[in-house]
Amino acid sequence: MRIVTYLNTTEEEIFAKKFNIVVGISLGNKDFKRELVRSYLLWAIENTKEKVLVLIPDKIHSVNLRNKKWLQKRTCLQIISPRG
Repeated sequence: MRIVTYLNTTEEEIFAKKFNIVVGISLGNKDFKRELVRSYLLWAIENTKEKVLVLIPDKIHSVNLRNKKWLQKRTCLQIISPRG
């Protein structure tokens, strides 16, 4: 996997492991299949300074669903977390 865009850093700084890496995963993004998320996380683990932070904005996604599709709050929460 190759990252092509870096925010506020350079490729050289990443490969020198100067920073801890933050990975954001949106559950509403249909492109985030299991293997893609896995490859992002493995890349982050290989290139981070010490730790990797994974952000999963479930609540934000539920608000987006509620506002864009006029769904009830309970329905939105069930969509983002079908087991809970």
